[in-house]
Amino acid sequence: MTVTILLAVGLLSIGPMATFESCPQWEPMLRKHGLPVKDFSYIMWRESRCTPSAVGHNKTARDDIGLLQINASWSTVTRQQCRTKKRPEIALLSPACNLTVAAHLYSTAGLRPWKATAKKATK
Repeated sequence: MTVTILLAVGLLSIGPMATFESCPQWEPMLRKHGLPVKDFSYIMWRESRCTPSAVGHNKTARDDIGLLQINASWSTVTRQQCRTKKRPEIALLSPACNLTVAAHLYSTAGLRPWKATAKKATK
């Protein structure tokens, strides 16, 4: 019985199954790319659960790809920013390319490209 009580008290002390809504393993790369770490770590968690190979299918004809779910329709930007001739569906699977494109989008449009998931991060 004592063990059960200690276990229950231990779980209560960390909160209701603590939610770690961030991707700390990618935060050094976010810093390197000049992205606001807190916001983008949360967005990355929401969009891909920190998984570089994540592909999201949506209502448009193009998929959202990689850590920050960059839409494949950004093909010209992807090729220019990542200096590649690869199709965006392939290039954006690379964390370095995904974050490079995200940094470009952020520098031109702020968090608007991620408006649906950025709301909670900035609160």
